[in-house]
Amino acid sequence: MRPFVTVLILMMAVSSPLKSQNPQSKSLEPLLGYCFDLPSLSVTVHTPTRDSSPAIMLLLTDPLGRTAGESSSGRRIPDSSYGAINQIPNRPNVHSRALAVEVCNAKEGIYEIRVDEKSSERYALEISAESPAAGNGVSLLLHHIARKDRTRTYHFVFRVENHILVLRWIDSHGHEIPDSQLMEKGDW
Repeated sequence: MRPFVTVLILMMAVSSPLKSQNPQSKSLEPLLGYCFDLPSLSVTVHTPTRDSSPAIMLLLTDPLGRTAGESSSGRRIPDSSYGAINQIPNRPNVHSRALAVEVCNAKEGIYEIRVDEKSSERYALEISAESPAAGNGVSLLLHHIARKDRTRTYHFVFRVENHILVLRWIDSHGHEIPDSQLMEKGDW
């Protein structure tokens, strides 16, 4: 029985869309289409024209201290992927390129996203969440102009509360920022 389980796990890992941890590799389909009935998170960065991925590196840390993204080390977030994606893979003529960290079966709690800017260009940072227990998805959005070698770090909370999906920024004092307030003023 044990060899069968090992072979099954290896087959799933090889055929899974969750395998890219290299943002320079071929573009992937978004992972979230494979999450089905699981809560999911997606952190993406894209240029205004979406014709290429910005020169950005992302590192996501979940509430349990596990990581996914560039320079991910130690405990990796299970069922996560990192890399260049086409957000609309079935429409090759539509510009939809982005760099993404995506997580299926995301744990509720406070997350940290580190954004390492490697050139000077405009980009949008978008955090999206979905949960079958809460119906519609929600997202957070920031518009920035990158500065070479700058690192930005943000915190946000993801949870389901009374069948409502909550996705909010966390300020520097550890407090949730109400939906009606901006995290910060965008650069563009």
